[in-house]
Parts: sequence; structure tokens; C-alpha cells
Amino acid sequence: MLLGDYHTHTKYSHGKGTVLGNCQRALDMGLKEIAITDHSFSHLGHAIKRKRVGVFMDEVRLAREKFLNLKIYAGLECNLLDEKGNIDLWEEGYGCELIILGYHKFVKASSFKDLFAFNLPLFFGRSGAKRRVRTTDAFIRAMERFAVAFISHPAVGVAVDMKALAEAAAHFGTYIELNGKRIALTRGDVDAVLNSGANFIINSDAHSIDRVGEISKPLGFIKEMGIPMDRMVNWGKTAEFRRK
Repeated sequence: MLLGDYHTHTKYSHGKGTVLGNCQRALDMGLKEIAITDHSFSHLGHAIKRKRVGVFMDEVRLAREKFLNLKIYAGLECNLLDEKGNIDLWEEGYGCELIILGYHKFVKASSFKDLFAFNLPLFFGRSGAKRRVRTTDAFIRAMERFAVAFISHPAVGVAVDMKALAEAAAHFGTYIELNGKRIALTRGDVDAVLNSGANFIINSDAHSIDRVGEISKPLGFIKEMGIPMDRMVNWGKTAEFRRK
């Protein structure tokens, strides 16, 4: 049984707070934990706005008072911004307890130089050996600098060296996500994660209340690849996350 769903958006970027609805759905699905993890601030399409952070945190506090049998995290799905491993983490007033790190195309560059050196090459799908190494190194630097709980939808839209990424994840205690909507891992990628000692985490990536706890895609992938369920940190147990 899935005991935690840690990648659940609220659409606060559009002023549609759904923390309470997500939490009620989590309880209805028999979950023990949930993390509300909106897209972070540099995303050009779906980012939570800083002016709405206060409202968001107020609703998280209200949900914690109402749903006493549910562990509720407030988190961010941060974006990798450059080769130095910078991410768009902003903590003032947010109380971010769970840092998720992923690659998204439509993200504001950290500088004009990085726009051409990092963002645009990845946006247009550059995936040569050198680019793969540079991108992987950027993820590893971010894991080294920040307490990244897990890598969201790895290899979706970006080429990485999964062996090196997984070995770093195992070293830092960062998990590899099996996403409820998008899984781009190959047989070789899965073997690299298993051989590295890193663990997986299952998530719905819900962008609406009705998708909270929807994990049929990850479960099908796990069965297809023959991944042992004891390598899922939130299956039959609650996950232990890196702390800041």
C-alpha cells in the first residue's frame, strides 16, 4: 500500500488553493502522508507567486489542524537553473520542508550567460555526450548544495548519465521518482539505479484533487521492470527524507 504522496500540486499560481481538498482526498485514499509541492518561482507557466505564499501557508496550517491523522508537508518542486547547481529555492516565509528537484523547459534563466550556456541547449534537446555530462554534474552539484528529497521525473525532457546520477543520489540520500504521469527510464537506467543502491519513490504528480494517490502508471512500470517493492521508500512504509 502506498503510504505517502509527495508530489501534489495546488495550482496556487492561478489562485485556486486546494490544500484542504488534496488532504481530504489523501485520507479517502488511505494515505498517511502528503506533500503539497507547487512549482517553484522560476517556472514561467505554473509557478507559485511569492505574494500567495502567505495564503498557501495559512491553508497548510489549517489543514494540519483539521487532519490530525495525516502528515502534511509544505514543499517546492524546484528547477535546475544552471551548471553551477543553482535552484529556485526561496524560503523566506515559505517554510519549505521538502525540496524536489527536476528539469522543466519553461524556466527563467539565472543569467543571460546561462540562458545560452544551459537553458537553450537543453530546451532544444541537445543530448550529446558532453552535454549529458554537464547536465548530470549540475544535478549532482545541486544535490550537494541542497537537501534534495528526490529527483522528479528523471530523464523526462533532459538527457543525463543515470549511473552517475543514481550513485550521487545514493550517496546523498536522495530518491529517484517514479512519476504518476511520465516515466522515461530505460531498462539500463533502472539497472543503474538498482546497482547504485539508490531507492525509488512513487508519486502521483497530481495537478488536481482527483489524481491524488493515482499511481497505476508507476505500478505498471515496476511490474514490467521487475523492480523489488522493498526499493520503494513509500510502499508499506513512510519515507525518511533529507533535512536541511
